[in-house]
Amino acid sequence: MEQLYWWSLATLLWSGWQVIRQVVRLEAHKLAQFKRILAYQFFYFLRNEYKLTLTIFSSALLLLVTGNAVKDNVLQTFFWLNVAWWLLQIFVKELQNIAPKLSKRLFFKIFWEGSPLSAVGIIGALCINSYLLYFYQGFFGNITLLLALLASIFLGTSIVFWIFRFGQYRSSLHPAPLQNPYISNERLDLWLVVLISCLVLAQMYGNKFTFVILPILVTSVILVTAFIAKQHKHFQIAMIVFQVMFIFILIYAFLPDFWLKNGTCYYRSDLLVILIISLLISVFADKIIAFYQFLQEKYTVYFVKKPVFHVWVTYILRGLITLTITSLLAWGVLFAFQKVELYGMSLSLLVIFSNIHTKISFDVPIKWK
Repeated sequence: MEQLYWWSLATLLWSGWQVIRQVVRLEAHKLAQFKRILAYQFFYFLRNEYKLTLTIFSSALLLLVTGNAVKDNVLQTFFWLNVAWWLLQIFVKELQNIAPKLSKRLFFKIFWEGSPLSAVGIIGALCINSYLLYFYQGFFGNITLLLALLASIFLGTSIVFWIFRFGQYRSSLHPAPLQNPYISNERLDLWLVVLISCLVLAQMYGNKFTFVILPILVTSVILVTAFIAKQHKHFQIAMIVFQVMFIFILIYAFLPDFWLKNGTCYYRSDLLVILIISLLISVFADKIIAFYQFLQEKYTVYFVKKPVFHVWVTYILRGLITLTITSLLAWGVLFAFQKVELYGMSLSLLVIFSNIHTKISFDVPIKWK
């Protein structure tokens, strides 16, 4: 009996050891697999969202260099208001996922489609920060101070988006890209660069803080009207007229008849002409591409009689239209530079990029086969 007891105990211990060994092996395999998946998600996230990571590090570095020029409470105001705004946009996106019928409503379809990077998100951020800049007018004349404020804005915004996107990568290996349905990410990046350049150049070419507020307000007006015109084609002419009227109002409300800066005299009328011409160039460029698409869709048979001419006719037309659009943009930018130098040039580009109808890169697919 004693031997049976010891044999039973040994068998029990050996069986338990085998069970524990198999469980440990299984859990180790799961743990290794989990680590591999987590590492893949992390590196895939960094590869696709490197812009957000770079924005966080560059904004933090810029704040370390320029933050001493601004009071801490001012930087915190800019930072936390932008954080709160973009958290609200993420809440709206989650609300749309919970209640799909809400996203089908006309107002949500026009302005909140593509949340959090929706029309309301972009325009609301512009309006909030323009009000903050208006409230803290002491930044004018001090580029270091302005850079610190811009760094706090982008730091708060990029942190929210980084956490939001990281959460999406945790729940899905390949989440859908985050972008506005009407603005490509490439154009949005270029638009942000031009906007920041315009804000900095306003310090160099203007003589009061309204020169910094003007680009933000002009961009907001053009974006709102462009989003509406994109959804409702029959409102396009009305929206163009509305854009021209608001540009007139903003120019005459914010700028003096003329101003002196660094020994040079600039005129309000020149800046008004620059903005109107830039707006017309953006509209005209869009109509040229629409005409090209119309030819592809409706009248291919009249231009192509034999297969040998398919490629030649297609690329000749594409080349001519590309040359026309590029020439228009180049002339508008050079004209703006001639009148108000770099500030006028940046405003001209800002108007063109803000009008979402315009195709800057010629990427219309070939349909003639």
